[in-house]
Amino acid sequence: MATKAAAKETPKTEVATVSNNLPATMDASMLAADAGIGREQMSITDMALPYLRILQSLSPQVKKSSPQRVDGAEEGDIFNTVTQELFASEDGINVIPCAFQKAWVEWAPRDSGGGWIASHSNDQILNHCNRNEQGFDVRKDNGNIIVPTFYYYVLMCKENGGFEPAIISMARTQMKVGRKWNSLMSSLQVMGPQGLFNPPMFAQKFHVTTEAVSNAKGEWCNWKLRATGLVDDAGLYQVAKKFAEQVRTGAVKARVDIAEGDDVDTHGDSGVF
Repeated sequence: MATKAAAKETPKTEVATVSNNLPATMDASMLAADAGIGREQMSITDMALPYLRILQSLSPQVKKSSPQRVDGAEEGDIFNTVTQELFASEDGINVIPCAFQKAWVEWAPRDSGGGWIASHSNDQILNHCNRNEQGFDVRKDNGNIIVPTFYYYVLMCKENGGFEPAIISMARTQMKVGRKWNSLMSSLQVMGPQGLFNPPMFAQKFHVTTEAVSNAKGEWCNWKLRATGLVDDAGLYQVAKKFAEQVRTGAVKARVDIAEGDDVDTHGDSGVF
């Protein structure tokens, strides 16, 4: 799973890159002996958990006039909001889904400045909303928009055998793909000593790409996924299990705000609010 920049051999001018290859004057055994020093009190809760997002035609990373433009970015690419890596739509990424959450996310409408307001843990907020002509649930008291959203906490698997925790969010028409994903994970059965059973979410692997879709409102890019089997590495399985437990206990939470890459212009189908 090479990044798009690596595949095209095109450097990104906006992002400083660091080579993973050791200089000739350095010895890998020296680094290995000091592995982890300086990060003793650092855990995943102290890091910015990236979002993996689909770039749309209006995404600032795609628009040539935008200061957030990323060299080589195209509609349909998968974008890592922390490392700013690009993954071409046809190449995709390999992930292990570890945990799932659903939230009712409150956004300010664009004509009032836009932006994330709050995340609600249940649908009771909808009792205070009216459905508008565009199909959005709008709060009666402040005019904010409530968007049901799926969050998948995943481990993104890398070509070198490494992995990176990340979040894939799905809202609006993306939730159709999310429901399919949920069904695939829930319906998988494996034969065990006591008969068939449904393995944990974090035991399953998927290849995730994007595809162009359309409806009466317009055209955009959506997620596409396929199951690729079960996790076959015991060490990676334990890492995925621990990540799932951190999400379950609340040690790891999705930060649903613009700073973390949850861009209202590309959130959901065509991103029109």
